[in-house]
Amino acid sequence: MKRKGRRESRSPLWIHPGWVINGSAGFSVYAANIDNRQIWHDVDGNFIHAHGGGFLQEGDYYYWFGENRQGGKKVSCYRSRDLLHWEFRNDVLRTDSAFKPVYHRTSSDMDPYHTIDKGYGSGAVIERPKVLHDALTGKYVMWM
Repeated sequence: MKRKGRRESRSPLWIHPGWVINGSAGFSVYAANIDNRQIWHDVDGNFIHAHGGGFLQEGDYYYWFGENRQGGKKVSCYRSRDLLHWEFRNDVLRTDSAFKPVYHRTSSDMDPYHTIDKGYGSGAVIERPKVLHDALTGKYVMWM
């Protein structure tokens, strides 16, 4: 039985050649092969741990924020000028971070605007981080 509005594909999608913008050469375009079947490495030869990630372009750089579960739960940040060569910048959020989230209670038996600070702790779920720049405040905002 076929569902309405849903397409079925029986063949896998393989993307081998990619077009990459080289910002250092003033936006020249060159062909590059990106093999998504392999583990990616950063420019230092380490595995890239940025799963479920999102991207942000700022100036000449693309920033990749993603989950890293090696040695704990955290969000790692990488940057690249060409989307092919990634440089590890830092772990920008960890479960032992000084920054703690504020959760809004929304159940009907509680004040919907009451907030509590729960912190992260070992049971925290850090996944699919998104980062954007708030032009009004000049700060970057991350949510999951």
